[in-house]
Amino acid sequence: MMKVGGLVEVMSWVMGFGRHAKVLGPEHLRKAVAQELAATAERYSEEPAAVYEEDSQARMS
Repeated sequence: MMKVGGLVEVMSWVMGFGRHAKVLGPEHLRKAVAQELAATAERYSEEPAAVYEEDSQARMS
């Protein structure tokens, strides 16, 4: 058994395991994790801004 401060704390812990984790229940936690992962996947599917690309190249030089 584990005591936690709330849903955000549990989600962070679960997602720390990456693809190796699977939330079986409760259903509201499964849905919350799924929504968070979908939002993260959407963020990474977007093209990075040109400013970011320039900053990355400057740091690599």
